[in-house]
Amino acid sequence: MISRRPSPAARVYFFFGVPAGLFPAFFGLSDPAKLDRAFSWASLREVEHGAPMASWARTWLLVQAVAYAIVGALLLFAREAAADAWPWAVTETVAQFYGGAFLGLAYVSWHSARRRTWTALVAVVPPFLVFAVVTIVVSLVHGELFDGADPAAWAWFAFFGASAAAFAAMLAVMVRMRQFAGR
Repeated sequence: MISRRPSPAARVYFFFGVPAGLFPAFFGLSDPAKLDRAFSWASLREVEHGAPMASWARTWLLVQAVAYAIVGALLLFAREAAADAWPWAVTETVAQFYGGAFLGLAYVSWHSARRRTWTALVAVVPPFLVFAVVTIVVSLVHGELFDGADPAAWAWFAFFGASAAAFAAMLAVMVRMRQFAGR
């Protein structure tokens, strides 16, 4: 009897849920049936289990994605203006580097907001929490770089403070619901 369930090897996914069959297909190593399966979002739903993610968590991830995308695009493409508005003095080259990093964070946030369960966020929530907390701590250590009258400095601390609070709440929910069990 032929099983319709995919083999464990067929359920292996690359970073951010891209089906493993997608990459060999581009190099002609798979047949058209495998290519069709690689693009099937139905196969992604099979790996998501656990309690449904709360709407407030999804909303924060989307807000964060939009904020990172806007700031990242400005830093990357309007680096002179963005460097002038940055909370501390940066060169245009550093601003452009930050832009790429922020666009990467925007993608991870957007992709995470599309997930359905808390379990699907196990690999995302702790690093985002650590990033937000470390950003605040390092910013406080180097407080002399910030001008208290600059709205950009206030926005910096407000955003990362809200981010740390949101991800701490997400982590608390995940621990309480035992979403790490079995991982």
